[in-house]
Amino acid sequence: MCAFFADLHTYGIKNVALTPALGDWGAAAQVGCANGCPQKIGAPPQPTPACSLTPVALLYSPTLPYGEVTCSPTPPYTQWYSCTGSPQVCTCQNNAGYPANENDNLAYNCSPSNPIFAGWQNIYNAINAVLAAAKQNSLTVFELDVMNEMDTVLVPVVARCVVDNAQTQTGNPDLVSSLRYYMGYWGFDEGRVVWDDLWDRSSLAGYNCEDVYDDYARAMKMDSVASAVGGGVIGVPYLPSPQNGLYCGGSVGTQPPPPQYVHVYMFQMPVGHAQPDIVDVHDYPSVQCPAGVNCALESNAQVSSEAQIDFTDIVHFMALVDNSSALFMVGETWSNTNNSGTYGSPNGTANCEGGHWTRRPRR
Repeated sequence: MCAFFADLHTYGIKNVALTPALGDWGAAAQVGCANGCPQKIGAPPQPTPACSLTPVALLYSPTLPYGEVTCSPTPPYTQWYSCTGSPQVCTCQNNAGYPANENDNLAYNCSPSNPIFAGWQNIYNAINAVLAAAKQNSLTVFELDVMNEMDTVLVPVVARCVVDNAQTQTGNPDLVSSLRYYMGYWGFDEGRVVWDDLWDRSSLAGYNCEDVYDDYARAMKMDSVASAVGGGVIGVPYLPSPQNGLYCGGSVGTQPPPPQYVHVYMFQMPVGHAQPDIVDVHDYPSVQCPAGVNCALESNAQVSSEAQIDFTDIVHFMALVDNSSALFMVGETWSNTNNSGTYGSPNGTANCEGGHWTRRPRR
């Protein structure tokens, strides 16, 4: 690591952005490893009156505080998968937490703890060593992006990577305070500890609506991330009105008395913090395209119009969470590139209009 950072410094690079590879990054364990993978398939969790979730076996990795559903292109295991080749090999997007696509706001509490978890202090030690190496080579850690595209709306259990409630004996479960401490210890900006997410797109050009956070619904995922960091509510709103691909309206709901443990309320995070100094958004200004549609056929005027709506909404989001002075970053796009191709195909993923099905270089 020191040699790598030394090379960066030699070639004039002064700022670096770090993203820890929490969990089974790239789904390597789910397509097989020659010498075995650091994983464990756990027994299906037993439902209880408070946690009546679908009993499925979970895949555990040492650096995630929760189990993930295994990869399959059939329900209920369809949380962000992509298939390539012949015969097809399917891989799951990391962070496909339990439950997948059940919209169960109890997941933060109900998903089992990880029986092979490495421990938060061990993870902090590894991150601290990287920060030390950056400092020793006169680099500035411009951003510590803890989790890539953390969907606390549909998969609330991922908020354990903000404040964990399951592995509390393995180190400080408050990742916000802990990682800000290590950043500050080495003289880096403590506010540069961030969690990024996608900006939602409408399936109807020009359409917008208000979400449960009193923000534009295109900001729903980032609203939820900000709420997770700030100690607010996360999960799927109670009785939303989905319109044109967006979660419109809905309410926080109310928690019913036992034993009526049902999905009628959003989950309240246990601890709140100030917002980061950076807002890191993955935005693809275009109309949301269904599978099989050639998104590259959109007119430049339409893409420009959608971009204007998106970026105006981003300004509104930053003001709403009292973070207007933060830096704004757009992640996962290649600028000035327009590879034609069908939505989700390998040839159509380098442009802003492409579908979010294969991984793109960041920044």
